[in-house]
Amino acid sequence: MAQPTVGAFTSRHMAVVIKDGTGTPITATLGPGPGDFQAGDFEEANTAAVKILNRGDFQELVYGEDNEIPFSITCHMVGDQTGESITDAINKTGNFASAVTKDPGGVVYSLDLTLTGTRGAVSFVYTFSNCRLKYSFSESLDGNKLNITGVCYGGCAVT
Repeated sequence: MAQPTVGAFTSRHMAVVIKDGTGTPITATLGPGPGDFQAGDFEEANTAAVKILNRGDFQELVYGEDNEIPFSITCHMVGDQTGESITDAINKTGNFASAVTKDPGGVVYSLDLTLTGTRGAVSFVYTFSNCRLKYSFSESLDGNKLNITGVCYGGCAVT
């Protein structure tokens, strides 16, 4: 099948949402913002390849450790910063105070992040599992910003 040549997705077609691990997840949309979500270091099986050498000569690759996938997004600071804000979602405060971690160990607070693209009848979802987020704040004449970074520890499924 040929690669499509039209129908490019842009930031206008995207939404980024974080959610906790409760039965009916508590969610927060990471926005509004310039539409600059970035994630990287994707690799088959979400696992590093380790080379095996035989007396200095390449012999084979074997699976190593699971990869950590870094990501970032910039959001404008809007509304009251207590209660239902992005900072509450990251800090586990406000309406996220009772949030349940997605971390399998159940101790460290982490969330799932979904990046959804929809253009007409075409859509896709990147689901980043077990993500730890942090943010920094910057003031600006074109809108104060929350610079959010994070690491996905549980891999990313693309559907």
